[in-house]
Amino acid sequence: MEKVFSPEQAAKLLQLSPVTVKKYLRTGVIKGVKMGTKWRIPESDLQAYVDGLKAKREAKDYVRDDGE
Repeated sequence: MEKVFSPEQAAKLLQLSPVTVKKYLRTGVIKGVKMGTKWRIPESDLQAYVDGLKAKREAKDYVRDDGE
């Protein structure tokens, strides 16, 4: 069974505020599931968000290196 995080747990792992994580959930930046009034974030969706950040950083570094 996949591990599931609350926005507060995810915020701690990502070093973001819980308010920011909830905003990202509402806007689809981070995928999650709303159960009643509470958000839950499957580990795979949290990992996909982190992987996306890494890909953006690598692309930015590549463009910077290529432009010199």
